[in-house]
Amino acid sequence: IRRGDLNGNEPVLSSKENDTTPQTTNHSKQQLDITMDDTKLYDLVTLETARVAIDLVGRFVRGQDSAATFRGHLFDALWQRLKEQGAERGINWRYEPYSSPLSLYSWCFVPPGSSLGNKGLLGEDYYVREEHLVLGVLESVTSLKEVSGLLKQKYSAFSTVMPILTRAVENKMSYEDARDGKDPTVRSRRARVLDLPVASEKMKSSRKKSPTRQSKVASTAEAALISTKKKPIIAKKTPDKKRTRTVSPHTGSGKKQKTEEAEHISPSFHMDQTQTQVPVPSYERRSPSSSSSGPLSGYTFLCSGVDNSVNDRIKKLGGELARFENLNCSNSFRKLFFLSDHQGWRKPKYVYAAALGAPMLHVNWLSRIEEKYEEEGEVRVFDSSLYTRHRLPTGLDLFKRSYTLQRASHARDWVRPGGTDGDIFEGMTIGLALGAEEKMWKMTLEACGATVRVLSDIRGGKGQVDVDCCLFNAASDLPPHVISLPLHVTKLVEFIDQTNAPLLDLAWAHQSIIQRKCLPLDSERFTVSLKDNMCNLCKVNSIKRKNGGRLETGDIVQFSRGKNVSYGRIVNILWERQAKGCKLEIQLLESDGGYDLIDCESCPLMTIDEASIQGQVVLLSARDFMKLGYLPKNSAQSNIFNRVSEANQSQI
Repeated sequence: IRRGDLNGNEPVLSSKENDTTPQTTNHSKQQLDITMDDTKLYDLVTLETARVAIDLVGRFVRGQDSAATFRGHLFDALWQRLKEQGAERGINWRYEPYSSPLSLYSWCFVPPGSSLGNKGLLGEDYYVREEHLVLGVLESVTSLKEVSGLLKQKYSAFSTVMPILTRAVENKMSYEDARDGKDPTVRSRRARVLDLPVASEKMKSSRKKSPTRQSKVASTAEAALISTKKKPIIAKKTPDKKRTRTVSPHTGSGKKQKTEEAEHISPSFHMDQTQTQVPVPSYERRSPSSSSSGPLSGYTFLCSGVDNSVNDRIKKLGGELARFENLNCSNSFRKLFFLSDHQGWRKPKYVYAAALGAPMLHVNWLSRIEEKYEEEGEVRVFDSSLYTRHRLPTGLDLFKRSYTLQRASHARDWVRPGGTDGDIFEGMTIGLALGAEEKMWKMTLEACGATVRVLSDIRGGKGQVDVDCCLFNAASDLPPHVISLPLHVTKLVEFIDQTNAPLLDLAWAHQSIIQRKCLPLDSERFTVSLKDNMCNLCKVNSIKRKNGGRLETGDIVQFSRGKNVSYGRIVNILWERQAKGCKLEIQLLESDGGYDLIDCESCPLMTIDEASIQGQVVLLSARDFMKLGYLPKNSAQSNIFNRVSEANQSQI
């Protein structure tokens, strides 16, 4: 992992008053300095806290050298703001005592709105480590549309800090160690000090007066030593100072002062506490019998087209199930996995997973993980052999004429389509009129960087909304499949400027995601018309089947020919208005009786009825096919094949 800090001669972090860099002297700085609403809570923060957090991240990254530490220049300032946010309305963060077996920490951070506090779920109702808190707050900030303009100004800073924080939390490392790419199993002296800090003088003296607490801690330490079979780390102790009772004019008594100190304890005390000088597990460690300690612990899973038993098995191995409607680029990065089979590549969840860059795996991968975990007692989520053999295709690439498996390098780093060059639809405004599927596709397009305009978002006059293109479902909402246009289509068309906005089928966006680049807007293959030419026989590029599936020109299908089964590629779809059905022109793919299908332009053409279609088949390149681990044992029952092109055949 590369260092998270910037390269070059960036200015050292300085206060706002002395910051004279170009970034802070332009209009962007003026926007960041404008105070925002601090009375309404958005998830974990107010808008004012979100503004401060964005500013802190930007300044922290610009000065990320020896003078800019995570604790001193990011966490401390952010925690101070969290304690103050909306204090008059009671929506500020607070400190609470924390107690857990074998835990080093005695205090935790509790967000507003948490009724359970330290009795609830870690990462939702409370936080223990500083890196975990900052990550949770920044994830909340990045999900707020109200500060999207400020986030765009600090996009580079957030893209630097967020992956480092994620690694630090996942591996229970300090921010500095995660940033420097250190091995999480070999922690630096600084990290060990953070995990095993020396108790403060105040803490030592107070614990001397509590023999009951000391005996409890000692028994806990002994249990840890027995289980780990390690010798305790002996630290040098500083002489205890006698605690003196002080009474200030403001507190009135020492007893009252002690109570107030407990309520308003500083974050630095949180890092300086300990119960004993022994190596004990970190705060997120669970017992072996707990499901959260399994190999999938710390990851969330989105499933499509699988049995309910799969969900139970994921939970048993420590994983969590993701809710589709709650996912976004921020909370899925380096956390989300997608499980399905290879035939669901046009389903909304499948397309969304490809847009997020999440690792996409065949559901059989879960069984192999279970087997290896039972046999060896441990298994890595990114087990190279298991992952390579169970990758799913992102979809059918019309340009390559075959399906493309997700690349391991993309899945390992959750690289979205477009890669390091930016999201494929970044900077584009796309109009969307899809009816029931509108919400799901809006999420998908936004994950690819687009600003999406649907009918409910539009507030402008008719013909005045400027978009780069407008997407429709040509297979179900446009002529010749319908006699009159649906209401959601006609209403949106009224508002957009049709003179400059191309009207495209949804397949344009899907193919852009599969090919990982924005396809041309003037492509004849995806251009649609809202007018009906009233011909009895016309060519279309897509149809919706009675079972709800979708067929498009270029799809590879399996169909019946009498008692035999054949395979072919759809070349043309001919819609017959009077028959209310269609004929498919198919280019045959010759089979060798095994897993190979010969795909060449010289193969014969034939016309079949739509009713003859038995389903779609996956055709992979030879390089991808050889690595696949979920092929049916009987080729006669397989719907996955190896593509043999005309050039390959001549070489053979």
